[in-house]
Amino acid sequence: MPDPKNDDQETLKVNILKVDGKRVRFVNSLKALLILNESEEAPMMRVLAKQVGVSAAALTKIVDGLQDQGFLKRQRIGDRRKIQLVITPKGRKFAKSIT
Repeated sequence: MPDPKNDDQETLKVNILKVDGKRVRFVNSLKALLILNESEEAPMMRVLAKQVGVSAAALTKIVDGLQDQGFLKRQRIGDRRKIQLVITPKGRKFAKSIT
């Protein structure tokens, strides 16, 4: 149940629901965000896909949605094909609110 004193918490929950209407994608989005929040180093896309238990293509859709909502950002490193995922302050705040 949302805390009426914390409008930001409710807004974040509504925003993440916009990632996709399918329950599986929503659950995997939450899982990806929580893994990123717990990670000491920003993982590569392929590593996070394995941790979430989805294909690289499925993770791309999940990350697109989370990035569109401002919960994470992609960061290119070295080789232009290598991408790290970095959780944003908004993403950390949301992850903290659900754990």
